[in-house]
Amino acid sequence: MNLKALAMVMIFAVFCGCTSQQVVSNEQRALLVTEHDLSASGIPQSDGYAGNFSRAGFSDGSLSIKYRYRSPEFDGKFVLSASEIHFKPNVSASESLFDSSVAQASVSLGAQGLSVEEQPGFVALGDKTFFAVLKTRSNVTVGNFIIIRQGTKVYSLLTAGLYFDDPKDVSKLLSPKLDALANYQP
Repeated sequence: MNLKALAMVMIFAVFCGCTSQQVVSNEQRALLVTEHDLSASGIPQSDGYAGNFSRAGFSDGSLSIKYRYRSPEFDGKFVLSASEIHFKPNVSASESLFDSSVAQASVSLGAQGLSVEEQPGFVALGDKTFFAVLKTRSNVTVGNFIIIRQGTKVYSLLTAGLYFDDPKDVSKLLSPKLDALANYQP
C-alpha cells in the first residue's frame, strides 16, 4: 500500500471515530437492564431467548455498552428494550451527549410515528434525568424513554410494548444499576 492510500485510510478512520468492538464483561452486563430485570413487569421468560450485548471503544477514550432485547410474541404483542451506558472522558462531553440524545430520540421516534412526551419531575436519578412516555398518534402510551446523566456517565433505557407509570417502579429498577455504575470504572 502506498503512502497516499495509507493516509486516506487513516483519515477515514479518524472521521469514523475509530471504534473498536470489544467483549462485554459479566460486570458490565450486570449494569444494563435486561429482560430478567423487566420480568417483574410482566415480560414472560423464554428459554434460550436473549438479547444482544455490545461494547465499543472510541478514539477519544469514550466507551459504550449496550443491550438490545425483543421478546417473543405473547397475546399478539411483544416488548422491545434498549439499555445503554456511555462513559465519556469528561462532564462536559456527558452533558452534551445527554442533551443530544434527548433531541435525537424525539426525531427518530417521531419518524416511527411516536411522540416523546416529557414528564418533568416524574423521577429524579443521578445528576440529571429526562423521563418521557412514548405515545402513538392515537394517544396510546406504548413505552418510555429514560436518560440519566451521572457525572461522566450517561445511562439510557428505551422500552416499547411495556411502560412505567409509577416512579417507584422506575426507581426500583434503575437505582441498583445506578448505584453499581457509580462505583464502576471501565
